[in-house]
Amino acid sequence: MYVTLCFTIVPSAAPGNFRVTSTSSLSLDVSWDAIPEEKQQGKLLGYHVYYKIKGSAVEQSKTVVSTQLALKLQDLEFATYVVRVAGYTAVGVGNSTAVQEKKPKEGG
Repeated sequence: MYVTLCFTIVPSAAPGNFRVTSTSSLSLDVSWDAIPEEKQQGKLLGYHVYYKIKGSAVEQSKTVVSTQLALKLQDLEFATYVVRVAGYTAVGVGNSTAVQEKKPKEGG
């Protein structure tokens, strides 16, 4: 008897063309390019967007589906944020982008 094993591992690449901008009050616009299919290492379920105030130990995250390549972080404080993005499969989270620092536009 033969058993075929199918291994899924985490994505071997980070999302490309990662950008963080601020176009409206106390929000950040985060966008990225999809992880190339050959680097997804199985079925890519989505992306985690990690963010925190610079210097803080508490990191928050938002999760989006694999077809969503942008996210608006809203209701933020007027402070510098550190943001990164990583793709994930059923096995776990892959490589994340390098962090980008950005301060949202001031509230009105």
